[in-house]
Amino acid sequence: LTLSKKNNRVRLDVKSEHDQPLSAKLHLEWKLDLQHRPKLYFLSVGVSDFQKYDKRLEFADDDAREISRTLQEQPLIFHKVIGRRLLDHEATRGQILRELAQLRERHQKREINAWDLVLITLSGHGVCDPEYCFLPYDYDPEMKEDRRVSASDMLVQLKELPCQIVLFVDTCHAG
Repeated sequence: LTLSKKNNRVRLDVKSEHDQPLSAKLHLEWKLDLQHRPKLYFLSVGVSDFQKYDKRLEFADDDAREISRTLQEQPLIFHKVIGRRLLDHEATRGQILRELAQLRERHQKREINAWDLVLITLSGHGVCDPEYCFLPYDYDPEMKEDRRVSASDMLVQLKELPCQIVLFVDTCHAG
């Protein structure tokens, strides 16, 4: 989605898990102070293939690739776009948690400020057992406690950030 330097109208149409149509309309006004633009920090994760889980997805990695490319093309909105993309075999539990920890470390070094934005996108499989968990590439159904990335895991890394955090989750059981 590329926005113009004028006012923009955006309409989002989706279907709920019960196949109910949902719609949202946004009116975005262009009031950007080019000298004080926020920085965008993003992590885009897409897992279509799994190491030991046989439920392959077709487009999760493509979604993360496209989101990452699109975010990199928004230089007018953000002072800097600093992001990382993890696809399939790169998106292990350990690597996802390391990337989230790096965001926390950037805050501790005072690189992330209150006016910046952190965007996390997760595309793949998710489960609720009992809390929401994203299934990374190295998820093993035989050892599920060791390989899932839980909402609590993410919260531990992100809760100290002073800025707004947007989490897009395109998985089953996302909410």
